[in-house]
Amino acid sequence: MTAVRTTVIALFVTSCGLAGAEQPVVVTLEKTDGTTLSGTLAEISPTAVRLGDAEPVAVATVRRLTAAGTDGGGGGVLVEGVDGSRLAGDDFAWDAGAATVATAGGRVELPVQRVRSVRLRPPRPAGDGEPTDWRTVLPESPETDLLVVGKPDEAAERLEVVECAIAAVTADAVTIVLEEERIPVKRAKVVGLWFLRPDAAAGGTRVEIDGGSLAANTVSWTADGLVVDEVVRMPATMLRSIDYAAGRTVQLRTLRPERSETEPFFGAVGGLEELRPYFAPRFVGPGAGTLVLRPRSRVVWRVPADARRFRAAVACEPGQPAPGDVLSVLLDDREVFRRSIDEPAATPIDVDVSGGRRLVIVVDFPAAAGLGGPLRLTTPVFEK
Repeated sequence: MTAVRTTVIALFVTSCGLAGAEQPVVVTLEKTDGTTLSGTLAEISPTAVRLGDAEPVAVATVRRLTAAGTDGGGGGVLVEGVDGSRLAGDDFAWDAGAATVATAGGRVELPVQRVRSVRLRPPRPAGDGEPTDWRTVLPESPETDLLVVGKPDEAAERLEVVECAIAAVTADAVTIVLEEERIPVKRAKVVGLWFLRPDAAAGGTRVEIDGGSLAANTVSWTADGLVVDEVVRMPATMLRSIDYAAGRTVQLRTLRPERSETEPFFGAVGGLEELRPYFAPRFVGPGAGTLVLRPRSRVVWRVPADARRFRAAVACEPGQPAPGDVLSVLLDDREVFRRSIDEPAATPIDVDVSGGRRLVIVVDFPAAAGLGGPLRLTTPVFEK
């Protein structure tokens, strides 16, 4: 009878997924030289990545690591860090020790000093409308921690801000300190928390996990868990990707071109002062930006010191037919990339710039007759 009971318990544990931590994590590792490796992840240290029984690969030579699987999603709670990190989950708690975020993939532990704000729940909207961003009610220059509570109103939930010191967050209440008195506020009334903390510089490595993204200086991984900066801990299976190159990139938009020349099909048009910005190369959009070029353009940049590769993707304007422009990339007057853009799909650009001094991008008119059209280089960067 005892043997049967033991067998039944073992089957129950396996079927419930409690042995899931032992499941292998399969990853693809992209190196800075363009080669890729795939296999079962064995270990990540701050200096090396090891797949299976293979020799460790130095982190300095890794561009990106991607784990198989999909993001398990987030929840109603949103935690934002002082370094720009974001993590969505189902619950947030903190009382004296580390703060914890409960997610579908497991529990994340992190120092509360890293937390800038917490949305405990979305504000209740009016009717079927969308919830407003609770942070819009925060003062421009807070001088204390802030508690945002929701109060019933005829229309949308009315938000009020309480200046205080946040002392604890439990399942039932948020404890604040006012005039040296500890006051519990019912958790159901609280929409958000804002902590008075200085901003922190974001780590150069970007770690994507289930339901969020973390900025990191160091990353460690074993089957027992994923650890960021030696203080943020979570289950090993929450890992989705590590972008090591994020801290080794120089965005092209941050560099001033040495020369920029444009000669439209009708040369005289490009000479008109009011039309010159229309034809000239320019960056648009947020983040790393998108470089828009029209034929015939020629732009020259000095290659940053220690840069190894130049990466981007080129495509025509969204919704427009491919213009057939010819795009060339030259390194010190040596052509390293050339393509006629006659398909709507984006074409990746990945060239070795090691030891180069100047990078030149040229957009010329179609090889066949035609005026051509604008091209977009998305996320153009130098990688070190």
